[in-house]
Amino acid sequence: MTSRRHLSRRGRVRKRYILLLMVLLAIGWVGWKVYAIMSARPGPLIDYTPQLIALSEKYQPEGENGWPALMKALEHFDNIGVPDVEGWPSEDQRLLEVVQFWQMSVGTFDRERLRFELAYLWHIRQSGVLDEIDAALDAPRFVRMEYSDPSKPLRDTEYPELGRSRRLAMALCAGMRKAAETSTDAELLDSWTRLMRLAHAISCTPLLFHRHTADSIEWMAAFSLAEILTEHEIDEVTCGRMLAVLPADGNLAPLEAAIQGERFGMLDLINRTHSRTGLGGGQLLPERVEALTYVDRWSRQQDSAWDGPTNAAGLQYAKRDEIEEIYNRYMDSVIAEVRKPRAEQSRERISAQTFRNCLTDRHVFLQDFPPSTLGLFGQWYRQQSMYHAIRILLALEAYEARQSALPDSLDALVPEYLPGLPIDATSNQGYAYVRRRPTPDDPRRSWLYSVCDDQVDDHGKELGESPWAALNSSSTQGSFDYIFNRLREPVEEER
Repeated sequence: MTSRRHLSRRGRVRKRYILLLMVLLAIGWVGWKVYAIMSARPGPLIDYTPQLIALSEKYQPEGENGWPALMKALEHFDNIGVPDVEGWPSEDQRLLEVVQFWQMSVGTFDRERLRFELAYLWHIRQSGVLDEIDAALDAPRFVRMEYSDPSKPLRDTEYPELGRSRRLAMALCAGMRKAAETSTDAELLDSWTRLMRLAHAISCTPLLFHRHTADSIEWMAAFSLAEILTEHEIDEVTCGRMLAVLPADGNLAPLEAAIQGERFGMLDLINRTHSRTGLGGGQLLPERVEALTYVDRWSRQQDSAWDGPTNAAGLQYAKRDEIEEIYNRYMDSVIAEVRKPRAEQSRERISAQTFRNCLTDRHVFLQDFPPSTLGLFGQWYRQQSMYHAIRILLALEAYEARQSALPDSLDALVPEYLPGLPIDATSNQGYAYVRRRPTPDDPRRSWLYSVCDDQVDDHGKELGESPWAALNSSSTQGSFDYIFNRLREPVEEER
């Protein structure tokens, strides 16, 4: 009897020890998980450079890569210094404080008023940098071989070629104005050709930063040329050569490449701000977001020390796989729209609201970092609208140079001057063209204009001081048109 009681007591003690051990193990396991969650970090980072290089190569022909030579030429342009001109301010002043190339596009061509700008244009030509740029732009393709600093997100990397290429474009536009004012058609053609080739070369890097810069260069050049064609007579041969630089299907690399590049940029940011090792379950790491993007949203909203565990448990933010799936699905829909004919495209399908409708409170990361493509279609349509308008304006100038009169309709330009009449991407209709009688306030003998997104012909009625805004429906109220063959603005002193 005593022996049985003793054995029973020993059994109960053993069970208590086993239970206690299990409790300690459970506490240890929970503590380890909490520690793992709180200390979760991204796993090995993915380098998207090979994918970007392959993407750039996909849309370009084989042959010599002109990118390194172009970068060297742009760096030379950025460092050519200032000309030796009487009255030029001290070296420590920024060049653009002295040289205001936009002044070349306003007012009369006054050499005294523009003496610094004209001196700097001559300085550029004397430096030999234009010959270097021409040699680089002769290459059949432009592939950027290096991208982000491994310590920085791809989207936050600084690209020095963008600022340099924009400054060069401003100088080339000023050179076009000078050539038109001095009747130097060869120089006008050279500057125009460089601008179009430079825009194309920059657009070949499949990132939206580069695409926006290329769009800006092409728009700047087209806007300047439209004013020149309005005020000056250009001979038929020069117009034909300028037209030859403009392919009917567009001058820039396919937009699809830039959208795919933007996808890689966002995936790289997700890659750096979400765990990959399983610790944290692929969840958002708020401190990484704050460190990499300077966004302090989470630390301001979440003041609890348990932010990490609840986040990892899926009680706050969506997991990495879910975020990537939503983002990739949206980007696929954007690319699908780009591939469609213009008449079948719909901005509504890829609008900001369409994207936000996919999100919940758990998708705070995507809410704070929506795709940069949300306003892309409006910009793309505006750019395409201006591009093909310039083709028509050049064809009209060539027609008038031969016939000594403007045509009654644009149909007269086909097929001798244009293979076909392009569609205005903004209105998805043909361009509006009207012969008119010049007035003292408006000496133009014709208007070429877009009826814009509302598709209503307002007979050339424009939108106040920012008429180009009518090409972007999101920034207009009411019904307006946009006239492409513009008159030069007077300088401030002449108003």
